[in-house]
Amino acid sequence: MNYWNRNNHERPTSIKDAIQKLPYGFAPVDKDKLNYDNMVPLDKDDESLITGHINCEMYALNELCVGNTHKDLGHDKVEIAPLTVDGKVVIPSSTLKGCFANFLAAYLQYPISRMNNRQYGFRPNNAPSGKSVANYAGIIESIAEDNSITVKRFKERYYAFTKYKYSPAKASRHNYRDTNHNDRPLYKYQIRNDGDKSAYFYFYDYHDGLDGAGTLGKLTERPASHQSFGVRVSGPGAEPEYANERYIISPDCYDAYLRTVQYIKDEKDGHLQDHPQKKNFNCADFIKNVKQNSNLKEGDLIFFEVLTKDETKVITFGKHYRYRWAFSRSLHDFDQDYQAENAESIKGGLLNRIEEMFGYSSENKDIPYKQRAKSAKVHFSCAVHESGTGKSKDMWLPRAGSPKPSSYEFYLKENFTADKHVLLSTFGDPAREDHKVAPRLSGRKFYYRKRTISPALESDGMIKLVNVLSPSSSVLPKFTFHVYYENLRPIELKLLCFALNLGQNIEPSVLNMDPTGVEVTVSKDGQKPEPLLCHQIGYGKNHGMGAVKVVIEEKDGKAIVHRFKLNHETGRLLEFHRSCTPRNFEKGALYDLCKLYRDPKHYPSFKGDIFTWHTTTKNSDLKKRKN
Repeated sequence: MNYWNRNNHERPTSIKDAIQKLPYGFAPVDKDKLNYDNMVPLDKDDESLITGHINCEMYALNELCVGNTHKDLGHDKVEIAPLTVDGKVVIPSSTLKGCFANFLAAYLQYPISRMNNRQYGFRPNNAPSGKSVANYAGIIESIAEDNSITVKRFKERYYAFTKYKYSPAKASRHNYRDTNHNDRPLYKYQIRNDGDKSAYFYFYDYHDGLDGAGTLGKLTERPASHQSFGVRVSGPGAEPEYANERYIISPDCYDAYLRTVQYIKDEKDGHLQDHPQKKNFNCADFIKNVKQNSNLKEGDLIFFEVLTKDETKVITFGKHYRYRWAFSRSLHDFDQDYQAENAESIKGGLLNRIEEMFGYSSENKDIPYKQRAKSAKVHFSCAVHESGTGKSKDMWLPRAGSPKPSSYEFYLKENFTADKHVLLSTFGDPAREDHKVAPRLSGRKFYYRKRTISPALESDGMIKLVNVLSPSSSVLPKFTFHVYYENLRPIELKLLCFALNLGQNIEPSVLNMDPTGVEVTVSKDGQKPEPLLCHQIGYGKNHGMGAVKVVIEEKDGKAIVHRFKLNHETGRLLEFHRSCTPRNFEKGALYDLCKLYRDPKHYPSFKGDIFTWHTTTKNSDLKKRKN
């Protein structure tokens, strides 16, 4: 059971409404923006290539905690602390590299290169324009040799679920006992006994949960395990009535069911991999139950969906009421938006900007061994906190959510248009024939940055962050770090500088803003205020935390980079500096995502340890579409 926290947010009334409240947005990608150039060896001596370093300062604009150690506090709570050296908080170089490389890839609109490939999962089917999805329960009447299945559905659509085990086959047709007796009924169950509203049900053995044994349902705060499913009948001893229509499960639809079951059984890469309570149940027993209970035979109870009431072709089905659906597309069907690597280009010595500047590694055995990895030309030092800046505190956050948001189904692009709405993103790709062309991915996900963070109460929190740095009344936490680069082309150096300061080299010493404003603004030398642009690192990004502003060292009011140059006559290494070539940040989706907001969007909030707002919104949507 999910509990809504009405003190903070309102329940979304629709999928569209929920999406509009998301704490993240997407920077679009464009495969046509990929550009390749010859790989430059690190030891190449060329006057046009630039080697040197950049000195940087980084300011934390709100609460910042880049985790290093994790401590189990029990009761599904964890304590996370940053890396400290000699009493100073240190941010690892890997965090900085990941932040700037990911931003630059988003800015260049390169296809996404790293994402979990969850090919099968669970979601309600959504109706195409002009149609509705109808869901029914029924009994398998026959299974043909080609694996097509004929189903007769219950005429009655008033159902009941119970934790008790009923066995109609062993019960007499007349041994009904209602709930006013202490003895558990064996055949019929009077679910309501209040005069005219009394209802009688015929019960069937029920496939309890994904594995048929209710393993996951028993882990919930209020155990949701059911052993019997009942269909309302006219009275004691009556049999269920069936509709005249017969519904057909095609061999392809049955094959999709088998692939979904196989995904559930796959302990290494399947459904269980990211389950937040995996440690609380025996995976081997769960998988054993799935193998034993997932086969279909005549007489089995199943749940299925069709498009509109008049159609008889089943689009999804399953043995469990809640998990009868699946999506079928692989991540590799989204080749316009996702490209882990271009093996042919790599074999030809051609790399894109990100691979050339930040290096790459590949496990593709079609690529020659010596070309499967390349060292970066850009390296970062650790960022060290400057003592006396900002303040330190501990704070609690709720669980971030599950499944992990890197699964590609959370990136699918929602298509809202005036005359047609194909509803699918965030919740998965439907296994339906009307989607003949694979949907597009929305792009790279970035969380909105928030000026002020609202922590959770200790009683509600699941993650305790310690030694969190945050702004004091007048001083922002300040870090210093260095960037070292080797043999960069001029355009690469220009992009590197832009990735650091976002084209805005302004020290955010004082963050004042109009109390009615939406964005934090900054100005320099009396110029017109502009939105403060920043990066985001560390924990709590989904709550707006971790906003940081990087400023490059300046000389005479201009950002500078240091360059090394070898004097071939003397053999001496000379150092001098040059101004960074400024680059404007074009307004668009990524520009808006890099702003610091006063009050950005929120996740709808729930209590409970394994449920998330994604699941709740899916189930809410399903209930509204029930006929």
